[in-house]
Amino acid sequence: METKINKVFLYGTLRSGMINHSVIAPFIETITKGEIKGQLFHLSYGYPALRQGNGKVKGELVQIKDVANALIRLDDLEGYVEPPSKRNLYNRELVTVWTEDDEMPHAAYAYFWANSSELDNLGTLIPDGDWPAYLNHQGLTCTK
Repeated sequence: METKINKVFLYGTLRSGMINHSVIAPFIETITKGEIKGQLFHLSYGYPALRQGNGKVKGELVQIKDVANALIRLDDLEGYVEPPSKRNLYNRELVTVWTEDDEMPHAAYAYFWANSSELDNLGTLIPDGDWPAYLNHQGLTCTK
């Protein structure tokens, strides 16, 4: 029996209060603060990029309804065509999310930068993995 994933981990422009939150908002049932393992970078394009790593990335775990349509909207925004494709800007992958209020981890989708080896030259590592806090510290915004 196939397990249907109905959660997405948001770490950037899709988070609450951010410029692209309206893309996911109609599909959200619940939002919980969470974190995953990885490395987060701020790109000069004005948005973040995620890659695999042992650091912590802070964000929001959202449970979504109408999963198929939600993923179509998210894939379109994130430049995800299909696995694996050189045309992908981001790859949609399964991650383990830890939340503050649960002892058990959650399986969710997250979008990783497709060409992660270029991030060291393309972006600035965010050591604490919290993109909105980084923006605030730098005097930048990405809100609607």
